[in-house]
Amino acid sequence: MPMKNIKKTMIINDRPIEVTKKNMKNIRMYVRRLDNSICLSVPRFMSDKEVRVFLSKNSDWIEDAKTKLAGMSLSPQAFQSGEDHQFFGEKCTLIVKMGGVRNHRFIAPDRIEIQSLRNDDVENRKKLLDEFYRHALKQEIPAIIKNWEEVLGIKVEEWRIRKMKTRWGSCNSREGRIWLNLELAKWPKICLEYVVVHEMLHLIEKHHNERFYQLLDTFHPKWKEAEQLLKTF
Repeated sequence: MPMKNIKKTMIINDRPIEVTKKNMKNIRMYVRRLDNSICLSVPRFMSDKEVRVFLSKNSDWIEDAKTKLAGMSLSPQAFQSGEDHQFFGEKCTLIVKMGGVRNHRFIAPDRIEIQSLRNDDVENRKKLLDEFYRHALKQEIPAIIKNWEEVLGIKVEEWRIRKMKTRWGSCNSREGRIWLNLELAKWPKICLEYVVVHEMLHLIEKHHNERFYQLLDTFHPKWKEAEQLLKTF
């Protein structure tokens, strides 16, 4: 049975850093785009003292990330006309129309329109935009799955979309079901395809072990490029 990853939080320069010790050879530090937290993955054998030394040597990177995160939090989205929102990696201007029935649509290569009730609050407008993203994913995902079912020689029994805070996707290998994060509608399509393939490969190999990454390298050699995109601001 594989050893479980060890997770803990360390405070560096008043900033919490999520540290995960796992079976790996290299150190990796990144900002997790799902919740904008700073994360560090290190080999299991590294001591806490060695981890702290590494973090201290990279304090400039942490401070830079801290500044960026603070800047992002200064402008919360109100889901009003004129805001910029991401759609498959492209910046789109949100257009909000009031009155009539609730609706959403893509009206130009750089514009998304939602039609909101006059008394709708921010949360309701956000739900309308989420519905737009969900609809867009439902248009893209079936073709991706069908193509990779033929490539991999496997069958996805069911797929669903939901909001996830810490994962881009998940897989129930026993049921043949995969879940995909609604946030993927904001990222380039190469990221969506990578996550779909990643979860489909878990129908062949359940664990993130050497065999799993060999399968990734064989069938989707550009996976590292997509994974890196998902870790950027």
